[in-house]
Formats: sequence, C-alpha cells, structure tokens
Amino acid sequence: MPAKRYKLALALMLSVLVGATGVVVVLLKMLGNSFADIHTGRIFPLGERVDYTTIGAANTPAPGGACVAFYGDSRAYHWAKYVDSNTDVSIANLAEGGRTTAQQLLLLPFAETSGEKYPMAVLQVGINDLHPLGALSEMQRRKARENTKTHIAEIVRRLTLQAETVVVTTVFPPGPTPLSRAPFWDDATLTYIRELNAQIRAIDGVVVMESGNVLAQPENTDLIRSGFLADDFYLHVNEAAYSALTRVLADSGVAACVAESL
Repeated sequence: MPAKRYKLALALMLSVLVGATGVVVVLLKMLGNSFADIHTGRIFPLGERVDYTTIGAANTPAPGGACVAFYGDSRAYHWAKYVDSNTDVSIANLAEGGRTTAQQLLLLPFAETSGEKYPMAVLQVGINDLHPLGALSEMQRRKARENTKTHIAEIVRRLTLQAETVVVTTVFPPGPTPLSRAPFWDDATLTYIRELNAQIRAIDGVVVMESGNVLAQPENTDLIRSGFLADDFYLHVNEAAYSALTRVLADSGVAACVAESL
C-alpha cells in the first residue's frame, strides 16, 4: 500500500512539474513577444515600411497617377490591398498596420507640397489609439483620447492639402473582445469609439463615410457583423467587408476615377 501511494504521489509531482514547466515556457514566450513589440516600436516608430530618410518637407510620395491614396492603420492598409487586387482602381497604399493618429500625423507634410494632388484620399484611423487604453492610467487614457481627436482634425487638414477630395471613415466597429485581450480592454472603449465617431461626423470640408452603416450589427451597432469579421484578429475585417466598403466608396461619386474603374 505505501508503495502505491508513493508511486501515485510521484506521478502527481511529475504531472505538476510538467504543467509548471509548460506554464513557464508559455510565460517566457509571452515575455519575449512583449519585449520584441516594445523595441520594434522604438526601432520603427512609424512602421517598418517607412523610409525614414524622407521624413520632412517631402515625406509624402508623389501621386504618380494614383486615383486613391489610403492613409491610416491596418484596416486602411488591407483595404488598399483589396482594391489593388480586385479592381482596376490605381491606388497609393500609404497606410501601415498598427499605426496611431500621432504616427500618421508625423508622416504628413505640414504645408501644401508642389505637384498634382490625389483625386481622393481615404482615411481610416483611431482604433490603435483607443483599444490599448485599458492598460493605461486614468490620466493617460484621458490625454490619449484628447490627443486622438486633436490629431485626426489636423490629419484631415493636412490631407486636404494632398488630395482634391478627402473621405474620412468613422472608426470601424470591433469584434467581441477575445479572452486574451480582456485584461487590457477598457469597458468604456466602445463609448470612446462612439465619441470619436461623433467628432468625425462633424468635420467640415470632407466626405464622411459611415462605416457602421455597412459593417455594424443591426442589433448592436457597437460591434461588427460576424460575416465581416476577419479570422486573424478581432479588430480586422475580411474581404467581404472591404468589398461592401469599396462599393459604397464607388457609389458616393466623389471621385470619377473610382466609379469608372469598378
């Protein structure tokens, strides 16, 4: 009997040891990823695709015949890729995954540059300023929200110097928050998105595209329809969503080169 108990206790200890080792490996992996993310942001503060030697007076590429220039974060970046791959619209993809409003602002010339303007600029930005707020202090949250609103107003002003027509989309609704993000998600974030979208709707001199009319759930307009949610991330949308958004963009009639190419 004691031998059986000894074997059982030994098996239990080995199981605990293996489980604890697994937890340590997972935690070390998460720590390594966090370390990489922090330093990637320091090494490439405006994204990895940016030519840092051109930041200054001439930091926006010349139009070069492009019909639409996309600015903003990963949502704008993948939208531009969809349009480029599925339509005949000539585009300039000036968006970057993970980009915040501050990063976008730093990339835009302060004053009008010489040369031809884009017929249309499309801006989708703001979610990367808001979704991490749960990890910040209350003072930082308040300042970040104020900055986001100020930044978008200035981004739009600068884009009007680069394009004949500026289309500003309201911030796309997110998907349900996954368990892995729950500890860093502020429950008020959906309210912050609504507040930012209200400001975007009030911007003068631009075309405001209501993304929620296309993407949001009818029963809960704060969240995206399941059929439009990408598989990889709760803040990303899929090709069906980009197809619907592109059709709305074409039907708006604000740039002839878009409607003619679809």
